[in-house]
Amino acid sequence: MGKKLVLLSTAIVTVAVLFLTGFYINSNINNIFNVPIGKMETVSLKAGAADKISGKEGGTAIKTKDNVGGGAPQKQVSESTGDIKKETTWEVKTTRIDQEAKKIVDNVLDYLVLVNKKNCLPAGFVPPDLVKPQIKFSFEEDLPKKLMRKEAAAAVENLFQQAGEEGIDIAGVSAYRSYERQQEIFNYKARQMGEEEANKISAHPGESEHQTGLAIDVSCSRVGYNLSEAFGETIEGRWLVENAPKHGFIIRYPRGKEDITGYNYEPWHIRYVGIEAAGEIASRNITLEQFLANEQ
Repeated sequence: MGKKLVLLSTAIVTVAVLFLTGFYINSNINNIFNVPIGKMETVSLKAGAADKISGKEGGTAIKTKDNVGGGAPQKQVSESTGDIKKETTWEVKTTRIDQEAKKIVDNVLDYLVLVNKKNCLPAGFVPPDLVKPQIKFSFEEDLPKKLMRKEAAAAVENLFQQAGEEGIDIAGVSAYRSYERQQEIFNYKARQMGEEEANKISAHPGESEHQTGLAIDVSCSRVGYNLSEAFGETIEGRWLVENAPKHGFIIRYPRGKEDITGYNYEPWHIRYVGIEAAGEIASRNITLEQFLANEQ
């Protein structure tokens, strides 16, 4: 009986010690780090030092400066404690890395979504609000390339209405394009000129803005409705440069910016980004990449 009491007493003491030890360690860890999982916290000391940590639920780290594409903070809370000022921000993650080490954009419905050779759309992405704008097209068939996202379609209708009122005759050539259709186009051009040259004028699937439903190629009868640099020298092409931003569109691949956009000059390719962003991009003569980089 005595032996049993000794064993029982030993077990109780052991459990108590383990409990108190665990509580002490946990309390000190919280006091030392004090960074909740799922938040980004910036701590500014008197000397001006700062340390930024960001993460999503579950503790996967995300570098905020990689979140290019218009994702805005959802919630901000700031507090001051003595000499230390803390600012906590919930971040909207806009990119992720897939199994092929490609950066895949997650903010696919953002009107400022950045799609280029470094930022790809998911293969299965199809905009949910595609509609056919009531504008002149260079072809009669009822094809998917007549479609655009609803807001962009309304904006392009206003653009074409102004063009008509001012005697400018332009036509849509190609708007929405699926991932699969882009694959067909790129493969065809790669067979003609090789993959490297093809990628200067055509995007790999997932890297085309046409898949967003926010872009449309525009041309005119003076160049046979072809998509050529000559369009930029026409009355219609010059008019487009001046007036597209008024309706939320930019010339996405301007001359002299090839090293930034990754593509040759395309005066026919306009992209909807909204009136405010389009106005700033046009007035500063910058690209979407540069605009979003400055927003960070």
